[in-house]
Amino acid sequence: MVTISCSCGAVTTSRRHPLLGLALADRLALVETAFAVEGGFLTLEADGSWHPGEPDESCVVLLDLDAIDAAAGLDEDDARRLRSALHLARSGGRMLPDEVARGRLRLRARPADTFRAQVTYVVEDAGRTLLEVTAEPGEPSLLDALVAAHDRFGADAWARVAAVARRASSRGRLAAAIAGLDERAVTAA
Repeated sequence: MVTISCSCGAVTTSRRHPLLGLALADRLALVETAFAVEGGFLTLEADGSWHPGEPDESCVVLLDLDAIDAAAGLDEDDARRLRSALHLARSGGRMLPDEVARGRLRLRARPADTFRAQVTYVVEDAGRTLLEVTAEPGEPSLLDALVAAHDRFGADAWARVAAVARRASSRGRLAAAIAGLDERAVTAA
């Protein structure tokens, strides 16, 4: 089953399958350029023919498939290779960095839940979210800057990052703003 969603709010499901009949190499190429890949799920951007109704010019139509559907029709070895590729996070065709652990902290990048190829960076402490910021498409990876902020400021880093993120995120300069944190940075969210 394929879930079809559109930026205009239209949502439906379909038994129509965008990958059926494609060889493993073709499917892996689609994974590499996919709108988003995370945790065994594949999101592909589709043309207006997939829209659940009449598409508008501004519509962004996305197709979501789980690993089972994405591997449908492949033999077991090829299906295993494809499922493995679906566990490497990507956004807008770009490979996202691996999770970083600092004691109980987990810093990770994941595709944003938007209709743009944005990346959400999450900092968690024992499962509790301390920070979640979303970067614009094309923004350099923030993970290294977040790790450096933690190494420099410890627990105070997240309030500092939240403060600069509000000012810099709309301008696509989050990485530079976070890397430029200094002792005078605002410490209250």
